[in-house]
Amino acid sequence: MKKLVLVCFVLLASVPFLNAKDNADNLPKVKNLNSITSKIEYPQDALKQSIEGKVIARILVNENGIVEDYSREEFKGQEIFFESVEKVIWSLQFEPAIENDIPVKSWVEIPFSFRLPKKEPMKPKS
Repeated sequence: MKKLVLVCFVLLASVPFLNAKDNADNLPKVKNLNSITSKIEYPQDALKQSIEGKVIARILVNENGIVEDYSREEFKGQEIFFESVEKVIWSLQFEPAIENDIPVKSWVEIPFSFRLPKKEPMKPKS
């Protein structure tokens, strides 16, 4: 059986959030994206129904680049994928946001895209 490959695009949004430093010179950047994308499981129900989609996760990154919290209530996207994203959030590692040359706590939005693998055409038997 072929292994499903999940395409996970990570973009960092520059939207300011309440209770966070919103004037950071640069926002947190994911350092371990490749290892995280291989851990995300495509939900079986979404597979059976051939559903693709995207979830935008809101994550609080502390001054050390470690995930301190996240807000599932503020996830955006298709709920069928929320649990798969939630399982890998704590494994994300970041370069922290910097404000005035000092690492600061900051919220960041990270989109995770779920795409079904393209079906290869059947090859005739020789």
